[in-house]
Amino acid sequence: MEPTRANALRSLSQTAGRRRAFDLAQQVRGRAGSFDALLVRRAVRVAEAVGPDAQPVALLRPVVGRAGMSVAQVAQRAGLDAAQQHALALLVPRPGESPSDHAKRLLLAPRPAGHLACEVLRAELRDRLARDPASVLVREALERLERETPVIDA
Repeated sequence: MEPTRANALRSLSQTAGRRRAFDLAQQVRGRAGSFDALLVRRAVRVAEAVGPDAQPVALLRPVVGRAGMSVAQVAQRAGLDAAQQHALALLVPRPGESPSDHAKRLLLAPRPAGHLACEVLRAELRDRLARDPASVLVREALERLERETPVIDA
């Protein structure tokens, strides 16, 4: 691993909540196949692009459904608070849900969970678009999020 990536991973894992989320994501990565390992690496990139409250959610997104654990089990094991757990649940697309419809559902979700989920999804879509600029569905979903997300006071 290159030094800058190692430093970024260390900084992501500094607080207790982020540490538990990071450790759980790493455990799954250790058991995962190469495709799942790529998803975890993307989750780290996404976590680097979001605020501290959203980082555990971003790190754990690829864990749900791939580790044989439900959202509630992942949240409990990682020590997520209620808003983070709800945000993680919101980030799981429904069967047949388009990226744009998924973004709309997150936009309509109550705060603070909806805001956390939008923050993670926006960073994830930007990451995906950077790697596949021709993806129309991803671009449409990102444009919808950026156009319709209300400004949230920090």
